[in-house]
Amino acid sequence: MNNTVRADEDCGCNSDDPCTSEYLQAYECYLKSPNKITKECAEKITAMKECYAKRESNRRWSVKNLLRYLLNK
Repeated sequence: MNNTVRADEDCGCNSDDPCTSEYLQAYECYLKSPNKITKECAEKITAMKECYAKRESNRRWSVKNLLRYLLNK
């Protein structure tokens, strides 16, 4: 498994299964040391949260833009 954290624009937000890599990396890191969250694990968890937040933001903007289009038609 690749242990690097991908950049925001490369988090797979537009894929069918967004943020899978980030989720798996964070979960694997947590399972290795559930009682002590290392800085590396914290970074992976943060990357996962940011990816999901970006996914939700993209989805909301898409719906918002679609509604604007339909209402202005």
